[in-house]
Amino acid sequence: MSEETTGVSEDAIRARRFEVVDEAGHVRAVFGMLPALPPVGESAGFEIRHPSGAVSATCAVAEAEAWLSLQLDGNAVVHVGVVGSGDPDGPQAVLTVCDADGAPVAGWRVTEGALHTVDD
Repeated sequence: MSEETTGVSEDAIRARRFEVVDEAGHVRAVFGMLPALPPVGESAGFEIRHPSGAVSATCAVAEAEAWLSLQLDGNAVVHVGVVGSGDPDGPQAVLTVCDADGAPVAGWRVTEGALHTVDD
């Protein structure tokens, strides 16, 4: 079999997704292409899962964006990200804090020389 068929060479193993499972066979971590996640869509990244299977943390990178999201009971409660120059407001850093249901409570974004709250 060729490298193109197997995805394996002496220098690399290629796959779209790797999963780490616990002794019971439950997926506890994923590294690779992740399904569409707001705000970045399908992206390369990793996620860590609670023993119940719920995602606890996600780090994703797509196009000109990178995000870290921490979840509680399946709801994102903290988002930290950077948005590249493709954003209409220019490059910026973003932090959003949500309640346990995932509803935004407070947020900030930093653009060139300025700090904005989410309602600015």
